[in-house]
Formats: sequence, structure tokens, C-alpha cells
Amino acid sequence: MSETIISGWILSGEDLELISGYIAIENGIIKEVEEEKVRADFLVIPSLINAHVHTGDAIAKDIEFEDLMDVVRPPDGLKHRILRESPRERIVEAMRRACEDMKRCGIAAFCDFREGGVEGVKMIREASSEVLPVILGRPDGCTAEEVLEISDGIGASGYLDVPRSSLEEWRERARRAGKLFAIHAGEFSRDDIEGALSLEPDFVVHMTRAEREDLKKMRDLEIPAVVCPRANLDGAGICGRFPPLREMLEEGICVAAGTDNLMINGVDLFREMDFISRVYRIPPEEILKMFTVNSARILGREDEIGWIEKGKKAYITVINLNSSNTCGTKNVLRTLVRRVRVDDIVKTISGV
Repeated sequence: MSETIISGWILSGEDLELISGYIAIENGIIKEVEEEKVRADFLVIPSLINAHVHTGDAIAKDIEFEDLMDVVRPPDGLKHRILRESPRERIVEAMRRACEDMKRCGIAAFCDFREGGVEGVKMIREASSEVLPVILGRPDGCTAEEVLEISDGIGASGYLDVPRSSLEEWRERARRAGKLFAIHAGEFSRDDIEGALSLEPDFVVHMTRAEREDLKKMRDLEIPAVVCPRANLDGAGICGRFPPLREMLEEGICVAAGTDNLMINGVDLFREMDFISRVYRIPPEEILKMFTVNSARILGREDEIGWIEKGKKAYITVINLNSSNTCGTKNVLRTLVRRVRVDDIVKTISGV
């Protein structure tokens, strides 16, 4: 049996309580989490979760465009044309490199809204290895049953992109299969919000244009949200505004976050946390939950990932608190959210 013991500060349990102590891992499982006074050169955190990403878009990073709608709208937006025209092996390689980057960035899992029907799902399954994929496929050129058979659910592009009857069918088939049904909503306008919420999805993505009445409806229906603030704010002619994150939290909505389109953003969630902290002035504990506990719950993976607890799989990341960047911290959580960089990671453990 192989045992690993790591001591330092630990973000422990669902409340992400900061304790001094040690964690013992055996064969990929957390065997002990104990408090004791130790030298605090390291911080042990649950590895992060990217709750919304399109990995296939890694094949065309940083392309120039005027209007994001012309890029992402199916079926003939620029990204969809690029994906159709690119060789399969190049797309898989781009996805694989994106997954490698996520692991290097201390990410345990990601939720991919995977276009391309059955073949799209197969490609990301090939590409992902030690990073846990939660794949929401899309019935492109195939049936919902075919997609659900090999994926973790369905991720719809938007309420106005597909006939309601199809969306209702996808939702019902996903629920009968015990899998997720999620949908983009409110990214560019409010026009699709009411319809998307009426489907009562497992979660909605973006809600950039949501108003307080929309958030109250989400609260009443217990519909979580996944926001992508950096991607949404990427200039005029795209979304050009922040999602109402503070208001979501005030309404008691469960909120997670992601980096979204890899044509626009990288996968580094430390940059995402820093951005959210500076723009919204939300306590670091709340921000950390968005990228750990909340994401795990929304994606239905709380038995595997999301927080550090005895008996759970050891998806953890160890941060150096004595690097030239982090030494001298007077507030460990604030440093984690605002200052930590990928080069401060000294170790990642994947519970596989």
C-alpha cells in the first residue's frame, strides 16, 4: 500500500474550514484529515472544477471577430464551421492539450458542453485522462438516446436555437436516464430566459442579462447557475457586461463558474477567481465554493470531488505558501483567491 502524508494548512470539509494539520492518502483515497499544529509552508485545497468549457474550441484560439454571436451560434457560426472542417485528429489533440493544461492548473474536473453528437462525445473521452470530464453532449445528427448512452447528459445551446418540443424531449430522456439536462440562457439578451427556466433544467449557464425577477424565479425553482464572467465581459459587440453574481448569491442561488469558450479564454481558474474577487468584492470563501463545493453539487459529483473529507477520492492540489509570490501572506484565503499562480502549485493528486 502506498501512503502519502501532506501537512500544512488544509481547506477541510464542505465548509472549506481552514485548519492546520495533515492529510493522509492511501491508494487514491483520503484516509485521515487531522488537526494539529504544523509548519504552514503549504496549503492543501480540493482541486478546482471548471463548470463550463467548450474544449473543442481549443483548435482555434484567439481568432479575431466582431460579434461573438457570429462565432458561436449553431449551426453555422464560425466555431462550428471550423470544427466541421478540421481533421478529427487535430481536434482530439487540441482537446488533449487543453486537458493537460487543466491538470497543470490544479483542476480536478470540467464540464464540457460538447458539440458534434456522438462523435463529439467520443473525442473528448479519448482526450481526457487524469482530469475528470463531465460531458454534456448534444444531439447533432443523432438521437438524444444515442448521446445519452455515452455521455453524462445533454447541454443545449439555447432555448431559441432548437424547437421547444425537441428540448422537452431531451430533458425528459435525460431525466429518465438519471443524467443532466442544462442549457445556455441570457447570454446576449433576456429573450430566451423565460423559456429556458420553464424547462426547469438542472442548471443554466451565463444569465448575463438576467434581472432580479429572473433570479427570483430561479430561486423558487431551485435552478443553479454557472457563470463565466471573464468570457462574458470580453468587449463590446460580444456580451460586454457582468453576470449579476452578487444578486444571484443574495437570492440564495447555488452558483458555480467556468472559463467558457477556449477560443477566448484559457482554463486557468486562479485568474478567474482573482477577476471575480476584484470585480464583485465577494468574500474569498464564497468564491472558492463556486469552484469546488458548488460545482461538485451542480454536476452531481459530490461523492468524488469538491471538498476534502475522509473517505473521498483524493483530488487535491498543494500550494506553496513560501514562494516568492506567496511568502508573507497575512490572509491565506485572500492570497489563494487573488495572488496564487499556477507556478505556486507544487503537487496535484488525482483520485484515480
